[in-house]
Amino acid sequence: DLKSEEEFSYSIVTQDGWRSPVRADHSSPARHVHERRRVPRGASGLLQDAKSRGSGDRSGALKVLLVGVDHRIQWVPETLGAEWQHDLLQFAEYLEGEAKLADVDLIAEESSEESLRRSQARASIARDVTSSLKVRHLFCDPDSERRSTLSTETVEQREQYWFDAISRGHPMVTLFVCGDSHVDSFEQRCRAAGFDAHVLSRGWGEGWQLRA
Repeated sequence: DLKSEEEFSYSIVTQDGWRSPVRADHSSPARHVHERRRVPRGASGLLQDAKSRGSGDRSGALKVLLVGVDHRIQWVPETLGAEWQHDLLQFAEYLEGEAKLADVDLIAEESSEESLRRSQARASIARDVTSSLKVRHLFCDPDSERRSTLSTETVEQREQYWFDAISRGHPMVTLFVCGDSHVDSFEQRCRAAGFDAHVLSRGWGEGWQLRA
């Protein structure tokens, strides 16, 4: 169970039977975001009819579902306040709900083990969600040693690297978490390659820099 406001326990993400991502009042998790932060755009995707999104359809083009973020919501820091705790849990619930709805094979993210260490993070939200769902997880960003041997200086080169990393595993349905500035261009890249790509939501974690 979730501990006190001061002591954040992330075990809620990996244990069975945690809260449904659709609330009792039938609103999406994003509508419970603290008022000082804008509601993530498109987060009502949880309430769309599964058939209209093609969810669970394992035929046809490979699917990539995109979620745009401020990167700080991707990981659990060593210390955090009550508001951050609620937002992180909310984001984890959203990812789990969308992943279940779409029957994903893979949850990938614009991040790396190295970036987690540099941020002094205790966990990756997306990776812990995959542990709960028993699906694959992938860090798409190369570490600094690997980056020194690659041409990933431009946005186009970085996005191509992520696309290649995702494609190598041949997943039928991928949920990809990346920076807000990349969601539209990465969606276009995937579609150009013949993937069925859609932006589910964006704006998660915006405004955190304004908090004490």
